[in-house]
Amino acid sequence: RPTWVPMANACGKPAGNSLSFRLLQVTDATPLAGIPLDKAWDREDKVFGAALLSVKEGYIDPDTTLKLKYEFDPKTKAVVFVGAFCKAQGNCWYFVKPMTKSGTLNLTIDESCVRDTKSN
Repeated sequence: RPTWVPMANACGKPAGNSLSFRLLQVTDATPLAGIPLDKAWDREDKVFGAALLSVKEGYIDPDTTLKLKYEFDPKTKAVVFVGAFCKAQGNCWYFVKPMTKSGTLNLTIDESCVRDTKSN
């Protein structure tokens, strides 16, 4: 469930912008480590190879919370949220969540990063 803050994906402007994202089901998320966003976006199949099980695309608008229903492949070991930030910083443009029984993913999207949100 991604949550958007007002300045999320602001691209240096005074207001937030919609963010395209992808949810990846993978058997191994380690190939993403150290890769910049522009080398991973639209290249997920090359980055992950056989470890990539599925890709679901979406977008989130400023000041919204989005709930997604997702069916998981039984081979999934982790879910990766990849945000197409216009000014991505470091490696916080993606978030890896190891699979759990609940399958709940609570994230906050800010100006240039996605981060874990503690459930209320």
